[in-house]
Amino acid sequence: MGSSTRFNRRIESPVPAKSADGKLLVEVVSTIDHVEKRGFSKILFNFAAKYLGEQEVLKGEWDKARQYIRFDGEPLRARLSSKSFWDEEHSSGLRFPDDSYNLRLENHERGIVGSVEMFNLYDYEILLVEGCHLTEELGMRFTPDKRPIRAKTAQSLGIMPAERHAGNHFKH
Repeated sequence: MGSSTRFNRRIESPVPAKSADGKLLVEVVSTIDHVEKRGFSKILFNFAAKYLGEQEVLKGEWDKARQYIRFDGEPLRARLSSKSFWDEEHSSGLRFPDDSYNLRLENHERGIVGSVEMFNLYDYEILLVEGCHLTEELGMRFTPDKRPIRAKTAQSLGIMPAERHAGNHFKH
């Protein structure tokens, strides 16, 4: 759809051509609606079923997540995070520039948290199971036309849940 409006004067751009350091700060505001949150929850649930096994996700502890995904039950707690998914990103301060997506299941002080990071942007973190913990955390990177890469998780590096999430709160 186009517009036929014409201006007879030059309009100044609200963005300066260059800042003193050559960088431009950009802030993106986003809202994850209910349908998207259910979709991310389903992706994480299926990820858990494939890599942790059917017996894990059939446990009663996963019922709330299953009810939310399948029947629009009570919403799961969730939040948006800008923390780094991979250690290499954390140390460099940059995200990987590609079309990959990352999935993670980790222990949090409140339970099992699943994270989805699409195209190396924000992490959508969802509290899938409250009050339980995994015996093995899992993180993987998926890139089109490449084999998945399994991550070294914080648990495998000896970092405890309270140490890495102190002060963070999940919201509906």
